[in-house]
Amino acid sequence: MNQVTIKAGEVGDIDLGNSRAMTIAATGGTAKVYVEYRRDNGPWSSAFRVDSGLRAPLQVSEGRPVTLEKRQLSSEHLRVSSADANIIVQF
Repeated sequence: MNQVTIKAGEVGDIDLGNSRAMTIAATGGTAKVYVEYRRDNGPWSSAFRVDSGLRAPLQVSEGRPVTLEKRQLSSEHLRVSSADANIIVQF
């Protein structure tokens, strides 16, 4: 399992590859998490599929991690950013 730490105000690149899901955990508070992808070298857009029921930004509270299944996302190549708290992404 891979793990990436993203500090508040920073961006991390995540390639889910063969992973079926990713789990996002906040440290030090509640994080506003943006999960985006880039389609055909266009602008970055929310990676949440319309039928996933998810909305940006995700609110992730410390002690309450959120798991996103690959099927809920428009791509496996993602840009993840956080505001207000650091996050740990496992995939």
